[in-house]
Parts: sequence; C-alpha cells; structure tokens
Amino acid sequence: MEKSIEGQTMKQQNTEQQSIEKQLAGQQTADRQEMEQTTDYTDQPCEKKEDTVDLKLDRYIREQFQIPDVDVRTYSPLTLAFIGDGIYDLIIRSKIVGEGNTRASQLHQHTSHLVKAASQSAMLEYMIPLMTEEEEGVYRRGRNAKSPTMAKNATMKDYRRATGFEALMGYLYLTDQMERLVELVKAGLAGLKEEELCVTKK
Repeated sequence: MEKSIEGQTMKQQNTEQQSIEKQLAGQQTADRQEMEQTTDYTDQPCEKKEDTVDLKLDRYIREQFQIPDVDVRTYSPLTLAFIGDGIYDLIIRSKIVGEGNTRASQLHQHTSHLVKAASQSAMLEYMIPLMTEEEEGVYRRGRNAKSPTMAKNATMKDYRRATGFEALMGYLYLTDQMERLVELVKAGLAGLKEEELCVTKK
C-alpha cells in the first residue's frame, strides 16, 4: 500500500516537472521570437549629424529691422572696415570673457592688446597665406583705402594693414561667412601668441 502511494506521488511529481519544463520551453521560444522580431539597431548605420553652424547674424538683423539686401561688393572698403572692427571686437571680447571672470580693467587690457592695429598687422602674417584670392583682394582694397583718420600709437604701415584686416572681417561677416571669419582669426591669434612667446623667451 505504501509503495503504491509512493509510486503515485513520484508519478505526480514527474508530471508536474514535465509541465514546468514545457512552460519554460514555451516561454523561451516566445522570448526568442520576440527578440527576432525586434529591430537590431546595432547593425544599422547611425545617422550622422552634421556639425553645421548657422551663424547668419547679419541676415537675421536685416530681417528683424526690415532692411533690404544690399550687394556687399558695392560697399566701400572703409564701410567694410567699420563693421569689421565691431565684429572682430565682439569675437575677442567673447573669447576673453569666456576664458574666465575677472576684473573689468583686466578684461579691457587683454582686449585692447588684441584689437590694436599692431596686433592685427602681426596676425596678418599668419592669415594671408591661408586667404583665398577673393579674400586677399578684399584685404588689399582695405589696406590701400585712404582713411581720413589714423589710430593712435600705430605706424602708418600697421594702421593700413589693420584697415585691410577689418575690411576682410566686415566682408566675411556681411556675406554670412562667420565660420571662415573665425577660422582666420584663430589662425592669426595662434601665430601672434607663438610670436609673443618667442619674444618673451629671448
């Protein structure tokens, strides 16, 4: 009698075990099918986001104030230099302020050093080799323009070169070429910094 009960118990346990195994097998099959249906993004090429910079500030200002478009080529070199002076100054101020908060007097001192005619003239030594034919033409027009004024503490040569520098800055800004403008400025600043380091070591 006891053996019969024991046999029935073992048979019941085996049946339950088989039922559990079937359920597990069914679940594994379902999981596998679900995974196969799921899109595998690892093998698909990711969409590359282009690092584009939309810096059309002049166009935005014109639109907001309803100013009609003007052919930049009709502007005089001194007009280009006028706006270029302000744009270059803005870039330098943004750079100086971004490098760290400090006293206003120091901010002014650092900025004045980089925007003075002598520094702009020195930067051109590293910028001109990178200029396109068109860019160099704009620079030369600005350099050769006759200005009624002259910057203080600057030689005539540096002042004329600085005017050409600012004319190019204005031209690139007004033609929505801010990336190119910043590229040339960075090259000029890097060269100026290296030049000043060499003088310091001497």
